[in-house]
Amino acid sequence: MSVKRRTQSGLLVTLLMLTALAPLTMVQAQPAAPSEFYYGVEYDWSSLDDDFSNLSGLNIDELLIEIMADADAAGFNLDVGQLTTGSSNVYVHQTEDITMQTIQDGNGDDVEVWSRTSDVVLRHGIIFNGVLLTDWNEPASFGGEANSFDIDVISQFQNVLTVDMLYTEYLTDDYNLVGADMALDMTVSADMSLDVDIALDGGGEEIAVDFATGISFGYSMESTDAVWRLDAESPIYIEASDNSATNWYCAEDEYDHGVWDEWGEVEVADLCGEIDGTYTGAADYEIYFTGLPTEEFGLDSGEFDLTVSDQFLHSGDYEGAFEGNGYLSMEQDMEGDDFVVDLGNGETVDAVACVDCPPGNPVMFTMMGNVLAQSTLSFGEEIAEDLQASFEDSIVDTIFDEWASSLAEGNDDGYEMNEWQCDDGQWIPAYWVNNGYEDCSDGSDESDLYINTYNYGESGVYHSGEFNTDELPDLGVSMFTCADLNEINWDSVNDGENDCDGGEDEQNQDGTRMFTCNDGTEISWDLINDYNNDCSDLEDEGAAALYHFQITSSYSDGTVFGLEDNTICETATGYGCDYSSYDSYYYAQHEFSADEHGPLDYCVNAIITTGSGDVMMEADTTCSDIWVGHSMGWTDLSSEGMTLDWGAYVDNNVQSNDAVLHFSIQDDQGTEIHSATHQLSGEGWGEDFDGTYDVSSEGDYCLVMSLTEEGDTEPYHTDSLCEEVSLAGEPSDRLMTILEAFSESGLQDVAEEFTDQLSTTFEDLEENEVPEFPYTDGMWAPLWSTEHAAIIGVGLYAMDDDGGKYVIAGPETTGYSQDLPMTFMSIRYLTGAPAEDAQTQMADFEDLEDIVDVENHDLSALEDALEQAGADVSDLGLDEGSNDVDDGTSTPDTAEDIVQDEGLLPFISPLSVLAMVGIAALAGSNRRRENNE
Repeated sequence: MSVKRRTQSGLLVTLLMLTALAPLTMVQAQPAAPSEFYYGVEYDWSSLDDDFSNLSGLNIDELLIEIMADADAAGFNLDVGQLTTGSSNVYVHQTEDITMQTIQDGNGDDVEVWSRTSDVVLRHGIIFNGVLLTDWNEPASFGGEANSFDIDVISQFQNVLTVDMLYTEYLTDDYNLVGADMALDMTVSADMSLDVDIALDGGGEEIAVDFATGISFGYSMESTDAVWRLDAESPIYIEASDNSATNWYCAEDEYDHGVWDEWGEVEVADLCGEIDGTYTGAADYEIYFTGLPTEEFGLDSGEFDLTVSDQFLHSGDYEGAFEGNGYLSMEQDMEGDDFVVDLGNGETVDAVACVDCPPGNPVMFTMMGNVLAQSTLSFGEEIAEDLQASFEDSIVDTIFDEWASSLAEGNDDGYEMNEWQCDDGQWIPAYWVNNGYEDCSDGSDESDLYINTYNYGESGVYHSGEFNTDELPDLGVSMFTCADLNEINWDSVNDGENDCDGGEDEQNQDGTRMFTCNDGTEISWDLINDYNNDCSDLEDEGAAALYHFQITSSYSDGTVFGLEDNTICETATGYGCDYSSYDSYYYAQHEFSADEHGPLDYCVNAIITTGSGDVMMEADTTCSDIWVGHSMGWTDLSSEGMTLDWGAYVDNNVQSNDAVLHFSIQDDQGTEIHSATHQLSGEGWGEDFDGTYDVSSEGDYCLVMSLTEEGDTEPYHTDSLCEEVSLAGEPSDRLMTILEAFSESGLQDVAEEFTDQLSTTFEDLEENEVPEFPYTDGMWAPLWSTEHAAIIGVGLYAMDDDGGKYVIAGPETTGYSQDLPMTFMSIRYLTGAPAEDAQTQMADFEDLEDIVDVENHDLSALEDALEQAGADVSDLGLDEGSNDVDDGTSTPDTAEDIVQDEGLLPFISPLSVLAMVGIAALAGSNRRRENNE
């Protein structure tokens, strides 16, 4: 119960906090006079049940009377009670300082600014106590034993959240944002406990369980000097006020910085700069877990008992890039008009709804998120090792390790992220290396020449990679220089036309003109640009430079089994070169031979040289291994009772039957107690093997799997797994006796009767008329003033069929009534002096006793009601209440009588009803399924 209530509480607190954190007013140009505003939001948690009933139409009192009567009719007792008391309060005080002052922007330049400040105070506290008592008794039949259970469940939860935030932003006289400062102090604490007392009696056996668990934790973060400065002034407030839709985000670099208007939507990309500050963080926790009857499950008594506690304190600093974005879309009210809002100080402001905004200034929310993220991250890094050490050798550590292992195994189908370290110490994912982008800040992840290698088929390796042509001088096509020193393209040489004035680019009339290659060899002029490399360096085809690219594969002993020698150049005809500046990706395939099964190690190297042998680039030698023949894919070993269940899968990397699989089961002394051998067929991608074996005693057993090539005596591949065989964890005879007695008792009939009773109750509930919802339209409106260029408040508005308009929650708004036909949100919205007084008072409150009226959390009334219903409350641990003396002559009232007469129902929340609805739905579903069968 406490968990569900806490979840709902947390959601409502979050809503209240967001609702209240809207800065009140800002001006679109520097104000002529400073303004000051107060407002706040308050919620008393005692209104929660009424709000639920008003909205749902459920009469919770009557429903719970029926449910407890259903239990009585079915033959067991059920008493449920819970008490929730709490208060959530958020207040905002906003001021402006129009005196111009000088600050420095993110670039260190002086800027003249004015400022506005939001002082936010949040105080939330909640107390919850829940009780569930149920018992059943079946008298002993002739020759039999009595059967019964008695279960008491006591839950408790307390939660406190305090936030003090002072946010000051700086704007130029033309309303551009320069930056902001923030002082933030947040404290959150929670204390949860669950006590369960169970007495089971059946078949002449008894078991008593006194189980208790709980967790308490506290966390506080104080950062009083957070500073954020943009690298360039931001027009976000101006653009948001001038346009119906504005998308704001931080640009990655100065090239993306600016304002764009596309498709009716304005984009503001800011150079957001950095945020820095100092922090003081504190954390403490205590976890306990005791009383679980582990001995009834074959485990040692108290094996899961746990008490762990620790506390941490650290101060430090943080600095990082400011991250943020927001979408501001403006709409008028449901009739297409502006909202006219009273700010509580005599000023009335026109506003529109910023429907996609958070319920407050998006810039303030973004800075708050940055401060909490940066400070918490720094604090967490500092205390991580101490926190981990505090859990070592405890059941928490064991559970966490198991969870982490399961998560790792299930993550991306077993894929593990490999990391690569840059030259400057930075770590990046390994698959980012040589991906064409400099992911290391020093660019060391990208090489001028790199090579990757893969296996393919049964006897081949495949290499691929890329080289950087910018590092190869003169790579390109030569120009031909005429006698008059004019240059022409090489493809114009020997093309049958005189492109040089003297015709020296063509063969002479007698056909005797020769071309001299770089190595001194002479060839006929007619062979230039004939699509053949008649010169060794292809200069007759226009190659300005020729490089040799060699890829070599070798075994681990240096023996080469693959060699490719390619050329890198460019020619006028486009022929004769293996690679060029337009084709810098390469690949190669090399075949290997191996006589034995198992791993085969090999290395690959790539090098680019000039014709004279000078090395231009050389890739790092890459070594890998290839598995030759069959291999173990996976093995598995598990146990159930005294039976071992094993399985294995062999990958057929080659289509041959020249290997055998041998498996052996060994005890903890290494003695083989069972073995078998299987001939591999080599068919398909792989083969499955499995089996079972019954062992005679508890202990550790190992499964050893090995692959051996025919003709050999030593295996080339071995894998093993071990498993503990134990009867520990089996239910005790005493527990089994009780469970068997319950299964043979009338408890099943009681459960079925309760199911039938609940089904009838909820069928009747379906006929209950839900009150007509009077509102036909509604609007959640963070209120944006285009005059002030700011959110000035928030409101929830509704309209009925007759055109009546209502403020469900929010400031007084012209044309909107606060006289509601239905109230389903008892939120109190304050402005002006009442908000100022409330904030001043609440700012001094830090403890639960101050925030919550604990006098209203009267546990004695809950105890009295349960006691008058016939429940034994002597060991519940609730506060002592005023108890009437029982003379022994009166009959205890039934639970439903107490509900009706003594007021137990105010302690029952709608969550108990929802839990009962879930039980009834599940029970009804099971019942229908049984009937259908």
